Amino acid sequence: MPDRPRPRRTAARPGVPVPNLLPEHPTLATVREAAASCQACDLYKRGTQTVFGEGPRKAEVMFVGEQPGDAEDLAGHPFVGPAGRVLDRALEEAGIDRGLVYVTNVVKHFKWEPRGKRRIHARPNAAEVSACRPWLETEIALVQPRVLVCLGATAAQALLGRGFKVSRQRGEPVPSSLAPVVMATVHPSSILRAPDDEARREEMARFVEDVRRVAAELADGARNAVATAAAMGASALGLGTIVTVAASTAAADVTGIVMASVLAAIGFFILPAKRQRAKDEMRRKISALRERLLDSLRGQFAREIVRSGDRIREGIAPYSRFVRAEGDKLREMEGELDEIAAQLESLRARIDRQAA
Repeated sequence: MPDRPRPRRTAARPGVPVPNLLPEHPTLATVREAAASCQACDLYKRGTQTVFGEGPRKAEVMFVGEQPGDAEDLAGHPFVGPAGRVLDRALEEAGIDRGLVYVTNVVKHFKWEPRGKRRIHARPNAAEVSACRPWLETEIALVQPRVLVCLGATAAQALLGRGFKVSRQRGEPVPSSLAPVVMATVHPSSILRAPDDEARREEMARFVEDVRRVAAELADGARNAVATAAAMGASALGLGTIVTVAASTAAADVTGIVMASVLAAIGFFILPAKRQRAKDEMRRKISALRERLLDSLRGQFAREIVRSGDRIREGIAPYSRFVRAEGDKLREMEGELDEIAAQLESLRARIDRQAA
């Protein structure tokens, strides 16, 4: 049997089901700590350590694999071995920032068989998957990704049912309560097992195409969020027909965000009575969307920010002219009011003199 590092674990009772180990008020940090001593199935006897998921607390996309491999078992981190490098390459080609992705596995311990001095992956059985599933369900509930991607048959069937076939439904959105968008594709390790270089290139191209569909779903979600923010902002400001302009302009990604801000500025000039109410409403809506929008902007929309400069200036120009014109009108009205006030004061003084 091959040599491997001796596991280091805190004391825990074998066979205690995962629900009994979950914290009362779970967070990713406390759940990860609880999982470190999991002995809900016998895989803890072979794996070096629990390999829990990693990524942002509110990641837009979550990739779920089968189990950690040899490299992950030794490192204690998911998707850091050869299959992880394939996933990294696909994410880069699809334009998804790896730092904004949450990665995890259905099973948290490495199941393996000895082959000489090597430890060879062995597929987990249904009991092992079932024992470990509450960890994954908790991760999904805490992260709440917009897009959930199952990598390989084990992950897909664990989450989407035993009848799910990746070969027939890969890359297609599947109705599910797990996330707004759920899909499945092959596990990146299957690409490494292709029989020759040509087959690997073909499989990699198909895998990248599936990941690009994930990127498209993320882009659609960000555009819809921006359009909603712009429309709600205009509606809250009472700008009537400008709502339509805001919603359509928001489809231009970054430009839409700026246009929503311009609409708010217009409202502050021409609707002073509603200023505070509109400001509070916009702050509430923007706060709810801020994290999602910033994650998208930092990732796949970074290049769009640069290209959107001209669109932003062109979009703002007519509204800027409108704001300036309204400001001039307000100043003219203030001057007229000052003149009327002076005339009234003069008339009052004349009346006082006559009365005396």
